[in-house]
Amino acid sequence: WDVIGTQPLPPTLACYETLGSFNTTTCAWDVIGTQPGTPTLACYETLGSFNMTTCVWDVTGTQPLQPTLECYETATFNTITCVWDVIGTQPLPPTLACYETLGSFNTTTCAWDVMGTQPLQPTLACYETLGSFNTTTCAWDVIGTQPLQPSLECYETATFNTITCVWVVIGTQPLQPTGTNCWDNYQFSTTTCSWGNQGTQASAPIGLACYQTAAFNTTSCAWDVSGSPTTNTTTGSITTSICAGGSYTWPENGVTYTTAQTGVTLVTGCNTATLNLTVTPLSTTGSVSTSICAGDSFVWSANGVTYSTAQTNLTVVTGCNTATLNLTVAPLTTAGSVSTSICAGDSYVWPANGQTYTSAQSGVTIITGCNTATLNLTITPVTTTGSVSTSICAGDSYVWPANGQTYTSAQSGVTVISGCNTATLDLTINPATTIGSVTTSICAGGSYVWPANGQTYTSAQTGVTVVTGCNTATLNLIITQNSTFSTTVSVCDTYTWANNGQTYTASGVFNGTVINCVLQVLDLEIIDCQSDSDNDGLTDYEESFLCTNPYLFDTDSDFISDGDEVMQASDPCDPCNPSNNIPGCGTGIHIPTAFSPNGSGFSENNVYQIIVGQDIVGIAFKIIDRWGNIIFESEDKKFQWDGSYKGQISNNGVYAYYVDVYYSTGKKDTLTGNITLIR
Repeated sequence: WDVIGTQPLPPTLACYETLGSFNTTTCAWDVIGTQPGTPTLACYETLGSFNMTTCVWDVTGTQPLQPTLECYETATFNTITCVWDVIGTQPLPPTLACYETLGSFNTTTCAWDVMGTQPLQPTLACYETLGSFNTTTCAWDVIGTQPLQPSLECYETATFNTITCVWVVIGTQPLQPTGTNCWDNYQFSTTTCSWGNQGTQASAPIGLACYQTAAFNTTSCAWDVSGSPTTNTTTGSITTSICAGGSYTWPENGVTYTTAQTGVTLVTGCNTATLNLTVTPLSTTGSVSTSICAGDSFVWSANGVTYSTAQTNLTVVTGCNTATLNLTVAPLTTAGSVSTSICAGDSYVWPANGQTYTSAQSGVTIITGCNTATLNLTITPVTTTGSVSTSICAGDSYVWPANGQTYTSAQSGVTVISGCNTATLDLTINPATTIGSVTTSICAGGSYVWPANGQTYTSAQTGVTVVTGCNTATLNLIITQNSTFSTTVSVCDTYTWANNGQTYTASGVFNGTVINCVLQVLDLEIIDCQSDSDNDGLTDYEESFLCTNPYLFDTDSDFISDGDEVMQASDPCDPCNPSNNIPGCGTGIHIPTAFSPNGSGFSENNVYQIIVGQDIVGIAFKIIDRWGNIIFESEDKKFQWDGSYKGQISNNGVYAYYVDVYYSTGKKDTLTGNITLIR
């Protein structure tokens, strides 16, 4: 058997198609892959055409940039309205404490600036208890009062002790004096706070002459009178003073006086003693109650002594003056001291003095009593360390060192504030592209220079990539093995080969051009197309395409010449075709193997049709060219084919047929064969 025909060449593929194996059922190459569906678009995107270079749909449009936000605002992109939704309102001013003052809204801290601090807790006396801070009076509530001074005896004094928190009572009743006179009788008086002698010496005798003296006899406890006439004297007279509250005993009469006396006389014989007593009021000139700071000293003018420690009720008595010193030592404090910093261009209000500072300060002090508040203020320069303006490819991510966060979308003016440093991020998203990607093939032994990198390849490559920025060019290079494809042609006289445009007048085997690594070969036979050896109406050349014998007038012996059967579209090799009245020809299917649709032969043979017996209920008939394309198909048992495909006249040649036959018995047959089209 002479077999003609070669496997069809692999078809040209679209970028999304993959070449499978050659399908011997359909006699065509299996191609896998369909064009990707159109992508789902964001509201701001517009769909372009399908890009056969990148093998994806071109999409244009980018998401609008996020608006600049206040510190209290957040933005979410709304895919329905296609704009950024901004939510968030400025916080309301806070409720202030009584000691606070509201400043302006601080966009750096995103809060209201509040100035003022709660007053420090007061120093408490030992009998006081600290309550809560009273927001009405804006002062600390202090509970407790000093205990009342106890009732004192006249000889007692009380001092409140701040350590034990009780009154300290000092002083004891004066000792009862020892009586020296026979008439003494001492009683303690709470009024004068002294012992009073209630006994009195018997009165001196009256009517003595001046020269007489009466002497009290302590033995007899009576007056002895003696003396002779003499001159008058003033012995024992005194003028003196005492302090208020003090007493004076006049030796002349032994009487104790506590009040002023003027011209008190005592006549003893011819002697008259006179007492003039003045009472000087008590004073406290020079008394001091003060305090000093720890480490300082105090010189008391009352005695000229320097003190550096606490003193309680220290006294200096000068005459009727008692100077008292109560000295407390207060600890040194630094309340209100601040060491802080501000950013250049900012200001700081020091609560200690209410002043505003904008420049560096060192050792500024405010002294209040024993408290020294110190301000050390440094100015930190404003910096932008960590600011980044960069870009990434779509689908990638960027981790910003300033806050450690990962970003996958475009960012504009995102800030991280740390102290006086403001780091800003501007991130651009560049679309990922595949420009320069190539899927191609070369012949074995050939080479391919890839423009994406300028390199030359001679072997198969799969998934080779060149990444430039956000563009990834991919090379898939297929090596096609070299082969030959022979076309066998038998023609009359001359033949012009479409492969190279040359005209041949003699038989032979000729090489043409190489197409897709396949060398085209022409096996040409120039034959005699005029001779009709059996005079059946078909030339010997025409019968070379048929099943007929060019030397038999009626090949199938049905009494119809081969030429007539071809012209009436019956099978010249089937004795039951065209008539099935012949015994044995009334059933089955009869398929002609040739026809001449353009009048090459008998004028009746212009269409191709088959003969179907009475026992066949249905057919599915297909005609296939040598490349595996179905050029005609029908399920009509009386179909007619005019030899065209898609409105174009089919070439002269041999075509395969494929038919499914369904019999009334339920049986199914599949028949194949060839049809020769002659023009």
